[in-house]
Amino acid sequence: HGAEARQVASVMWHRAELELVGRQPVAHRCRHLIYICPAEPLAAALDEKGGYVGEQSSSASAIDRLALRFKENGEVSSVALVAVDELLRGVEGHRDVAPLTPVWGWYGKRWGTPRPYDACTSAALEHSLGDPAAEVVVSGKDSNSNYIVEPSRFRQWDLEKRSQRNVFRWEQIRLRSALVGRQGSLGTVASTLQEWSSAVGP
Repeated sequence: HGAEARQVASVMWHRAELELVGRQPVAHRCRHLIYICPAEPLAAALDEKGGYVGEQSSSASAIDRLALRFKENGEVSSVALVAVDELLRGVEGHRDVAPLTPVWGWYGKRWGTPRPYDACTSAALEHSLGDPAAEVVVSGKDSNSNYIVEPSRFRQWDLEKRSQRNVFRWEQIRLRSALVGRQGSLGTVASTLQEWSSAVGP
């Protein structure tokens, strides 16, 4: 927040402004500008300001490093990576799309509010799903509390409080309504994303 956030934003823009897809932002319904750029300049800017996140993040792709850096905030609770072709199904009105890795998380008391884990934790749980004896350590938001998740049993254990929570695994996620349909923001940027995706290849 504050001065630090503005400084980081300035570095990110300096890196990204010359690499915008289409070389300019896309106007959406004459009210908003949508900026599309590759992940590399943004990840490089964050690496420059704050170093790597996690032991293996230095070898991760740029888009994976961005996902690892995401912090929950008042507007967005989690992020997931979705292939361009899958994402653009939203233009035809499909609100449910498949992320590249299923989203894992846990429910509050009595199947309450779903709380997704971060991208790194979801990947670790997905990798361990087939092992009935697997236990994955998950850090709490304050970094001072840890939980044990048994992916094969879909259970999260709080060893300090001796309590458990139900865990979910979503193979599909729901797009925000503002993105969906030909009048949504995905419809506005569809041709730009398709051209870029074709140019960079699989």
